[in-house]
Amino acid sequence: MVLLKERGFYQELPAIPPEEGRWLRMPDESRAATRIWIERPGKLRWESDHRFSGDSPETTVGVKDGERFWVRDPEGEVESNADRPFATQMSIPEELLFEPAPLLAVLRLQLDGETHVRGRAAIGIHGTRRHGGPMSEPPELLPWFADEWEGLVDRERGILLYLGALVQGAVLSSAEVVEIAFDEPIPNILFEPLS
Repeated sequence: MVLLKERGFYQELPAIPPEEGRWLRMPDESRAATRIWIERPGKLRWESDHRFSGDSPETTVGVKDGERFWVRDPEGEVESNADRPFATQMSIPEELLFEPAPLLAVLRLQLDGETHVRGRAAIGIHGTRRHGGPMSEPPELLPWFADEWEGLVDRERGILLYLGALVQGAVLSSAEVVEIAFDEPIPNILFEPLS
């Protein structure tokens, strides 16, 4: 919180009269574990468990088929654009791991050696913010209060196996692939619309 205040990304909320309630406290830590299935072109399913400061997980499930999507929130409500597929779009931050091209617009990248991770050959990358780039909105996995970013790119497939946002040399936020498989059959039922 202190860092966000120092960098101008956080402001104190105005006081609420006691009889009207109180602001929710921001969690000290949040973690998410997301399982993703991709069938190209255009099919995606994700199941995310989010935990805030050690609380019980909140599960979100989603399916994308081209521009159409269905998302079930932790309360079981389903939101969809199936009846208006081009009116709204949606994506999840983790999609950047599998389609990392938007990084080129917002980060100046340097190669940082070769390694192996999760049994895959990978190339290390190091990035700093590209000022005046063509993107007005950075991808969600790139918090703008970070000083630099580090990542591991799968040498064969070009996907990101890891992406970390650093502040003063310490990792503040990260996303990593902990298990991955390619070219395996995926049951069609995983991509059926949610109800």
